[in-house]
Amino acid sequence: MTAFDQPNPLHQVSRPDTSWTTVNAAENIPGVMTPLGFDFWMNAVDLGVRGAFHWIGVLPASAVRIGAVPDERFGGVFYGRFAGNVDQFRLVADLTPGTDGAAFEMDVFGSTREQPIGRQSPWRYPLIAAKAPVVVARLPHLIPLRSAQTQSWWQHATSAAEQCRPAVDRLQEAADRMAESSLLQITVSMLALALFDRLGRLAKQAGHPELHLQLAAGYGGMEETRMISALNSIARNPTEEQTLMATFLSTYGARCDGENEISARSWREQPERIAKLVEQYRNAPSRVDPLDQAEDRISARVRAERTLLSALPRWRRPPARLLLRVARSYIPLREEGKHLMAMAMDAGRCAARARGAELVSAGIIDDPEDVFLLTMKEVLGDAPPDAREMIADRKSLRAQYADMNVPQSWVGNPAPVYPQTRPGERVSEVTGVPAAFGCAEGIARVVLDADGCDDLEPDEILVCRTTDPSWASAFHLVSAVVIDIGGAGSHGAIVSRELGLPCVINTRTGTEDIHTGDRLRVDGSTGIVTILKYADD
Repeated sequence: MTAFDQPNPLHQVSRPDTSWTTVNAAENIPGVMTPLGFDFWMNAVDLGVRGAFHWIGVLPASAVRIGAVPDERFGGVFYGRFAGNVDQFRLVADLTPGTDGAAFEMDVFGSTREQPIGRQSPWRYPLIAAKAPVVVARLPHLIPLRSAQTQSWWQHATSAAEQCRPAVDRLQEAADRMAESSLLQITVSMLALALFDRLGRLAKQAGHPELHLQLAAGYGGMEETRMISALNSIARNPTEEQTLMATFLSTYGARCDGENEISARSWREQPERIAKLVEQYRNAPSRVDPLDQAEDRISARVRAERTLLSALPRWRRPPARLLLRVARSYIPLREEGKHLMAMAMDAGRCAARARGAELVSAGIIDDPEDVFLLTMKEVLGDAPPDAREMIADRKSLRAQYADMNVPQSWVGNPAPVYPQTRPGERVSEVTGVPAAFGCAEGIARVVLDADGCDDLEPDEILVCRTTDPSWASAFHLVSAVVIDIGGAGSHGAIVSRELGLPCVINTRTGTEDIHTGDRLRVDGSTGIVTILKYADD
């Protein structure tokens, strides 16, 4: 049985003692999912997490399978919202040397419980000691190799020549590729987050906690900075725009707002979005290409490393140098791993839309987009005879779920949360997690989805709920970033540090407390956003 054998594929039923959270989960998929979107995403993530822990020796091969019920999976869907299964993550953390479930829950999800969830298994430690170093050593070579291979595959999978193949075969192939990409992304993400936390602890031990964010930046040409530089090149070379645009789309066309939802439309499908971005770049001639700034960022990190090492006792400097070197290699790989998943997802949406067209031709559904209201089982097999009625019911459910939310954390089944009218009084300060050092003042632009980025003016301060890699292109226009959801190791924070933008993250209510037109001071070193002047004053 799969999760979608339950009556409602947009809302699952949990055991009464399973712990769930939207922390980190909402950053990946902030809105209401489609049935096909959740099925395609969650199967890959479940196999990816299990495969990652098997890869390093923590889990046996028999554990690499899709959980039979939501409580046995690493994620679920409740009122259309994606949530992480805290207990499953704690179980594997308890099996991993050097950590435990409670510490993992606190570091990743920001909460903990005193009672143990899992148990240690020292008998696997020799296997982990043999496998994990090999995996770690391979990643810096394997991910760029797989990225190049996946790029070629994605270009072919979304080409006109591939449309003659059965859509169901292409969708299944994309799902398999998604699971492989998820394994790599989750492995490097776990490693990158662990290294980020270790850098923070090392900075504190050296008596310089303020160096943490500087030590975790200045890595040179990351995936997102290369993407921004490519856009900047199009804007600065109008005579070559057509050629450069084609090259850009053949490289980054899989990206889009909400790219982890299969029903979203990628840049490949709507190149006009990129044309608007290019025009915005042209209207901001003072912006410096991020790759041209790389040396300054690298120099800042090197200075921070020297300060850190000089503050440590001599006997602690060799392991500290090793940690710094490993962090330089692995933290940037996290964003490259996301590109792998984006390409697999885009190939899946291309195949899904082709399957939707087939079902319309067969008289089974009315609109090709209705295919996203079906599950993988229903799309890959024979569509149910009452598909139209089923789709109508699920459309109605999604509309209802869009008007509600779920708590940040809960045990068992969540009670829906409905938006409440905020008091009329304005706050003067918003606080969050310091995510990228520096301080900036400017006019706020509250953006609730990527379409709102079209209104951004140069040097405004972007205030948003969350970001995915497609938002990085907008970062080039702004002077600072304020984000509701995430942590210092999240995508928006990483990109902000690489671009030298002050960033405050995890404000939770920043998009409600701040209004477009407010004048702000963003201090990315303290996590404080001060509203200097209200827009309506």
